[in-house]
Amino acid sequence: MDDNYWLYVAVVTYFALSIPIGVIWTIVAGSKGQSKLFFYLNIYSRYYLAFMLLDYGFAKIFGIQFAEPWPNDLIQPLGNLNVHSLLWDFMGASRSYNLFAGLLEVIPGALLLFRRTSVIGAIASIAVLLNVLMLNIGYDVQVKTMTLHLILIGIFILYPDLDRLLKFFFLNADIQKKRDMLIIESKFRPALLILKFILITYVFFVYVNDKWHARQRRTASMKSVLNGIYEINRFQNTNEKLRIDDGNTKWTKLAMMDGYATIRFCNDSTSVFIAKIDTTKKIVELKSPYDSLFKSSLHYIQSSDQYNFKGVFGIDSVYISAKKINIEMMPLNKDRGKVQWLWY
Repeated sequence: MDDNYWLYVAVVTYFALSIPIGVIWTIVAGSKGQSKLFFYLNIYSRYYLAFMLLDYGFAKIFGIQFAEPWPNDLIQPLGNLNVHSLLWDFMGASRSYNLFAGLLEVIPGALLLFRRTSVIGAIASIAVLLNVLMLNIGYDVQVKTMTLHLILIGIFILYPDLDRLLKFFFLNADIQKKRDMLIIESKFRPALLILKFILITYVFFVYVNDKWHARQRRTASMKSVLNGIYEINRFQNTNEKLRIDDGNTKWTKLAMMDGYATIRFCNDSTSVFIAKIDTTKKIVELKSPYDSLFKSSLHYIQSSDQYNFKGVFGIDSVYISAKKINIEMMPLNKDRGKVQWLWY
């Protein structure tokens, strides 16, 4: 959930409610009831944190969360990008780092699923999530509160072992073998193991299958009609009230991707529009997300990688001749995933 006013209200409300509920539970259930609640809550926390890490980890491995830079960003001057977009493009520009970052989340997530490896899994999770939190803070990503909650969940999972960890890492003292907080009856263990195997298998299948198909859809969308970047060879504004070389009106580049179009003008400013493409009539309709009165309708003709657009853009009648650029040959995408050990 994104950081917003209502999220902070919910956090404060839940915290306020947890205090009387905890007091009432302590009085009513007693020490034995508290031990049971803590045991099952610890298990729930392990699985919740594990599934969150697996979800985000596989999204990075398959290039979904941080995909290759979009055409809309590739035509922007670097100084025009906000820090959020800069982080997404920076991460998406490297396949190897995406894979590495994804594994750093998948491995701790997998370790949390098993009791014997839950401690090392929680430690690794906290370390990874601290880095994620600093990225979210440094680049103003709006999931800072959620990341902080995941770190607190990791600390909660470690709570029963904090004394043992302190002795092992800092006091060089002998530690005792960990005792289970609650012993599950042996007759239930086979059924629970089967249930656990089914749950983990299902979650892994759903996450991998979902991310794989999302990757396929993104690859297909890059190849769909008109999606991509266009270098403007000729721009003609037939409105006599405006000069053709006016930096605020003359186009230099056009990018279209997944229902959005970005136009870069001669003065390096950019404008984003909502794009609706009718491939049957060969018409591109542009609408401004900020101005409900603005409308544009452009008819296009394609000849190989050459495109001609003609129609109305706001109050102007325009004619545009453009060449589609091979995005994969742009330097940022061409070198994506390459590792060069020698520089001359």
